[in-house]
Order: sequence, then C-alpha cells, then structure tokens
Amino acid sequence: MKNAREIYSVSTAAGVWNMDIYSIEDLALVLGCSRRTILNWRKERGLPWITLGRKVYFRRDDIAEWCLKNRKISGD
Repeated sequence: MKNAREIYSVSTAAGVWNMDIYSIEDLALVLGCSRRTILNWRKERGLPWITLGRKVYFRRDDIAEWCLKNRKISGD
C-alpha cells in the first residue's frame, strides 16, 4: 500500500479524494492497491460494501473505520 502522502496526491489529482462513495476502481486508486486486492479484502477480511442496483460501492466513512481497525503498526 502507498503511504498517505502518495495516496492523497494521486487521489486528489484523479478527483476522487472527497467522494462519499467509491467504486472498486476508485477505492483501489485511493488506497494504492489493485482492483483484485479490493475484491479479496471484501471477501476475506470483511471490507464493508453496499450495492446500488447491481453495482458494488464502498462508503468513505465505512472504509476509513475499517482501515483503522485493520491497520498494522510496525515495530519501528
């Protein structure tokens, strides 16, 4: 995963940082990972998601809370 400064830079340039709901592609861009990683996290780690119609989306507040609960703190 990218560091916070890189994530902010990339997602701001792409115009997705301040969105309330992310598609899989947008969330992958914001978190600096692949689409496949998002799908794996959803299936295996309980990444919260919603459906609108037949499409899968992720709420920003839910993702922020999930990231805090699932963060790994290094021993540095």
